[in-house]
Amino acid sequence: MKIPSISIQSQRGFMLLEAVIAVAIIGFGSVALTKMQSTVFVNSSIAKQQSEATHLAQKKIEELRNFTTIDTYNNITNSTDTVTAKNTQYTVSWSTTTYTDPNYKKINVNVAWLSRTNESRSISLSSIIHQAQTLDAIKVLTEAPPGSSPVPST
Repeated sequence: MKIPSISIQSQRGFMLLEAVIAVAIIGFGSVALTKMQSTVFVNSSIAKQQSEATHLAQKKIEELRNFTTIDTYNNITNSTDTVTAKNTQYTVSWSTTTYTDPNYKKINVNVAWLSRTNESRSISLSSIIHQAQTLDAIKVLTEAPPGSSPVPST
């Protein structure tokens, strides 16, 4: 059986073509990898900002829950704060709706910011605050009946 031979002259251009195709494939792969990496970086940045905004909203709700007198509870009203955290400026605004039977307030906290891609973003959290929730606990701890302990003994 005779094996056909290929002359060196017919392979000269073929090696150059292989090299050009390999360089093109590596180039396109590098461009795609760079694009993917920048997209991951932007999405990670947005996620960090959203996490910080959620933290600020939760912190504001807890701050509003931390009242110690009826007057403090009654003075919980709509307002806005500006907070700068991790190189981003957040606008924290809250609104309250008062209900009388039973007596409680619904609090809506909205945190808005401009993302690093210059998109306006916001998150909202809601909670209910009852005037007795903190005051009753304080009353139990500070005004226990004479002869009894406010903390159960073991």
